[in-house]
Amino acid sequence: MKRNSEPVDIDLLRSWIGRSREKADRITPRIFDAFHATFGQLLAPGEGDVAPPALHWCLAPETPPADALGPDGHAAKGGFLPPVPLP
Repeated sequence: MKRNSEPVDIDLLRSWIGRSREKADRITPRIFDAFHATFGQLLAPGEGDVAPPALHWCLAPETPPADALGPDGHAAKGGFLPPVPLP
């Protein structure tokens, strides 16, 4: 595996400590379908029931514009995620 030899600015990376972001979403049948397709069988909860563990992974996905994507297709580092020089 190739090692990255870029120097790491630890003070810059420390400035990301404590950052947070809040998003809102609604749990819909499509969300449960995505969750079920990824994690397997689950019973669809009724109105007011507790959501299954890990459902938050399917909620409020980040949707950056195409020109704000990194080479892996996720949001480019340096916004919410620090610019850590790792693949």
